[in-house]
Amino acid sequence: MSASGDLLAKRRAELERRLAELTPEKRAQVEQARTSGAMPAQDGIAPRAAGASVPMSFAQELLWLLDRANPGMHGYNVPRSARLRGSLDVESLRRALSAIVDRHEVLRSTFDMVDGEPRQIVGAPYEVHVNQIDMRSRPTDSREDEAVALVQQLSRRSFDLTADPQLRVSLIRLADEDHVLLLESHHVASDAWSRNILLRELSALYEAYHAGGQGSLPPLAVQYGDFAIWQREALRGDKLERLLSYWREQLRDAPAVLDLPTDRARPVTPSFEGDTRSRMLSVELLDQLRSLSRAHGTTLFMTLLAAFDVLLARWSGQDDVVVGSPIASRALEGTDAMIGYFANTLVLRTRVDDDPPFVDLLARVRETALGAYEHQDVPYEKLVLEMQRDRASGRGQLFQAMFTLQDAELRTMQLPGLAMEPFGASRGATKFDLSLFMHEQAGGLRAAIEFRTDLFDARTIERMLAQLETLLNGIVANPQERVSLLPLLPASERATLLEQWAQGPRQSLDSETLHGLITQQVERTPDAVAVESEGAAPELPLRRLTFRELDERAEAVGRYLTTKGVGPNVGVAICIERSPELVVAMLGVLKAGGYYLPLDPDYPADRLAFMLDDARVPVLLTAAALRDVVPRGLNGAGPIVIALDAEWDTIAAAPAPDSPTRAGGDDLAYVIYTSGSTGRPKGVMIPHRAVVNYLTWMRSDFPLDTHDAVLQKAPASFDACIWEFFLPLVSGARLVLARPGGHQDPAYLLSTLT
Repeated sequence: MSASGDLLAKRRAELERRLAELTPEKRAQVEQARTSGAMPAQDGIAPRAAGASVPMSFAQELLWLLDRANPGMHGYNVPRSARLRGSLDVESLRRALSAIVDRHEVLRSTFDMVDGEPRQIVGAPYEVHVNQIDMRSRPTDSREDEAVALVQQLSRRSFDLTADPQLRVSLIRLADEDHVLLLESHHVASDAWSRNILLRELSALYEAYHAGGQGSLPPLAVQYGDFAIWQREALRGDKLERLLSYWREQLRDAPAVLDLPTDRARPVTPSFEGDTRSRMLSVELLDQLRSLSRAHGTTLFMTLLAAFDVLLARWSGQDDVVVGSPIASRALEGTDAMIGYFANTLVLRTRVDDDPPFVDLLARVRETALGAYEHQDVPYEKLVLEMQRDRASGRGQLFQAMFTLQDAELRTMQLPGLAMEPFGASRGATKFDLSLFMHEQAGGLRAAIEFRTDLFDARTIERMLAQLETLLNGIVANPQERVSLLPLLPASERATLLEQWAQGPRQSLDSETLHGLITQQVERTPDAVAVESEGAAPELPLRRLTFRELDERAEAVGRYLTTKGVGPNVGVAICIERSPELVVAMLGVLKAGGYYLPLDPDYPADRLAFMLDDARVPVLLTAAALRDVVPRGLNGAGPIVIALDAEWDTIAAAPAPDSPTRAGGDDLAYVIYTSGSTGRPKGVMIPHRAVVNYLTWMRSDFPLDTHDAVLQKAPASFDACIWEFFLPLVSGARLVLARPGGHQDPAYLLSTLT
């Protein structure tokens, strides 16, 4: 069937019409359109000429590249196992499977480079080999557990895409009339829809052969190789560029990673070992989610996706989340009966940087989903290749989390004389960090998370599922709540945090402010050495300061800054190399009541400019030699610049304010910017009470006195510097400053420490 007019406009109009009608039947149609890809079709697929070369589809090409980059990986294996109780006709089973391989040429294809191009090599029909394993001699009480372990072991065998057939069959015999059937394919030749086709055809052919018939199915008009040729021809030129332009804009500056807190460090080479945990959510909650979806003109899929986005944003601390979601993509005539890899993946990006109410986020997700459905024709695999991401990395190509709403039970086989049931646990492999599968069932909504075991513990995933349930209940109770305030902690976890863990020993704080703690130490040991500097620049001549000298100089800086309007929660940027003057500047800002923002002189100019513009601090303390290092800001404006060394006489002569405004425990002590590795750098605001609490604990557990020295080596813009700078100053120890750049020289650090 030929498409006419603007296909994208037709798709949006159809989706909008269905959503507007909002009856259960119409909502079901929208969900069916989402899951099946039942949209207006393109020009039909034609059979290829005899002997024509067969390219890989875009999806196959990416899987083939992934396989070459990760030899031996089994994350894209597609195992299907079932227990068969009754009298099994093994020969009829073998003949039926051989007929299916004969019928679907993708199951007898291999994949390799031919004349420099990635190609499918279609083989001749063959008799399927059934790998029969007899376990009847094993102890009865352990036989089933051993079979489960064996199925998992077999399912982890990698495929050699250049040589292996695409249907592996194992039959484990537990008893005379008790078998486990394992059918394995690689994703390069199969998807979830293909599973239904395989089981349906296996049922029909087995029944025919078992009854003594010949067993035949109507021939396929076209094969998967014909689809691959059609796809390569259809998706090129202006049409492909139009689709890719949408996705490029949609994913512009999207975060490359979803930085979830993991239980283990991310390995350089991923194992793709996986496991699954699930949780059943009540019918009442499912009904409430459906009602919420109807009330706001969305589908259940969109509502659950929005909730998953909130969960991921809260766990990762990111305000920009990218999630993948599969669709069947079988709109073309003939593809609904064909085994092969047709499933596509939509890349759905959600921003929560403005902390919207959930209903506003839901509207945002709705628009994103509609736009993705409109532009679904570009295969995800083609998009990955175009975006030029690192396909060999341990993280996904464009996302690391997947979301799927399964609307119906997958088909099961019906074989005469046999009772069938699912068999085995998790297949033990996963392609992504996390995949959330939600399934509407008679008893409610089942949520299952498949996860990488080299990253997460099972108990972490169980906590995530419990928090997802709490979040969904919070959403239906108050959909107007901002996403940052929606509840996550179940009652039991909240009780653990607030009633058990929070009841440990407590220490009273000697001061509410950081500079107050240091002042107390000045009074205790005024003549002890507070700061010692090695290798400071010539224009900063100070090498050693006692606690009294440090305090006096910081008081002078504080008085001067007060004349410039600095007070509580007013920021002062500091761009000074590691030296006693840096410590004087930091303490001086605190004494003025303000907070300091450290700027590393080694940072690129554009990052320094961004931080200055973003923080909007009115004053910058620096050194005369660094005036040209600090830009005026991206907008050309900037703070008042004070060179601590060149203007010291003026600073020292500043009068004391008549009525100074003092900072309190809840006022800011400092702001440090994140690296920006997961998006735009963000300023992390630390109040006095937090750092005082931290240092009080450290002083108790790691006591220091005037006989001790602490080497300060971390850059002032890195949060690890806090204890290095301030623990010795609140304990009476000597703060030894590594020379500028010394933190990058292991030999220097070793010689300084020894």
